[in-house]
Amino acid sequence: TTFNLQDYGAKGDGVTDDTQALERAWQDACKSPDATLLIPGGKTFLIAQVSLQGPCKPNTKIRIEGNIHAPDASSWSNSNSAPWIQIKNLEGLKVEATGTLDGNGTSWWSRACKPTPGSTSCRKAPTSIEFNTVKNLRVNGLEVVNSPRMHVNFNGCQHVAAQWLRINSPGNSPNTDGIHITNSQDVVIKYAMVAAGDDCVSIVGGSSNIDVSSIVCGPGHGISIGSLGGGDVVSGVRVRNANLIGTTNGVRIKSYKNGHGAVSDVSFEDVRMDEVANPIIIDQAYCDAHEHDCGAEAAAEEVSGVSISGVRYKNISGTSKTKTAITLRCSQVVGCDGIELDNVEITQATKGANADARCSNAYGVAGKNVFPESCL
Repeated sequence: TTFNLQDYGAKGDGVTDDTQALERAWQDACKSPDATLLIPGGKTFLIAQVSLQGPCKPNTKIRIEGNIHAPDASSWSNSNSAPWIQIKNLEGLKVEATGTLDGNGTSWWSRACKPTPGSTSCRKAPTSIEFNTVKNLRVNGLEVVNSPRMHVNFNGCQHVAAQWLRINSPGNSPNTDGIHITNSQDVVIKYAMVAAGDDCVSIVGGSSNIDVSSIVCGPGHGISIGSLGGGDVVSGVRVRNANLIGTTNGVRIKSYKNGHGAVSDVSFEDVRMDEVANPIIIDQAYCDAHEHDCGAEAAAEEVSGVSISGVRYKNISGTSKTKTAITLRCSQVVGCDGIELDNVEITQATKGANADARCSNAYGVAGKNVFPESCL
């Protein structure tokens, strides 16, 4: 059974608030087995903050053919930073999209809290779409643009397969991670194009068995595990067939100094980089001054942090925008163990300039074809 948003009074003119129509259509779809909630094509639906919650009857599907547009930031409560669209507490959900979610981020970015910490006029911007506690989730073709903050968040999800995701926000848009994975297990992300103002993909605490492949990233901050430090544990992460273009980082693991937790069993394979500022980087003394009081800068070896072990870099190639192509900044308290470099060749983008590698308390092995020369 198909539940068409327009049958519930939605205008789809981009001006009229269609939020209540969406909520009514969802309530009926949720009660029916094998139901499809349809956002019809050729229309733009203005939708305010909404939560589509379960549990629902089996085999629920959401099909987004039209466009969904968020209201201006001025219509949101200052204290409300919940997601714009939240899909929660479901099992066996399929989301298929040929339309676009537009978060209207331009009305948020200039007043966001991250670039202006401590400002009394800053706004806590919402994530565009969050899948929260969803099991056996399939997402295909979702496009999210101009997000106020993170674009797509998988939070507390299990058995997720998401492919052909398209994410697009300017490189200077604050805290606009493309795909964020937190406290989730058995997640496959495949065939994605991400342009963002923060990490293209970020994987944080409580996540395991994560597979990311066939992704194009840029602009953005690269593909990151972290930030970690509050007892977070991440394991079993595989990143394959990635192409990073002009990003501030390539493949990165970052954890706060004096934090605790662990990262293990990680592999980055078949990654191409083009003028990436920090192609390979581990930082066990990371600090984001916009979110934390970093205090005096401390050398990584002087602080404790998140344990990092079993990280493999294989078939990594391309150019570095900076002199240091490999940075392994680890703590003597916990260190980085079991690092493997195999067929890594990164040159400096500036012709005639040599790239180098810098290590602190990083231990592991390097194959013969490693450039710049390994500092492990």
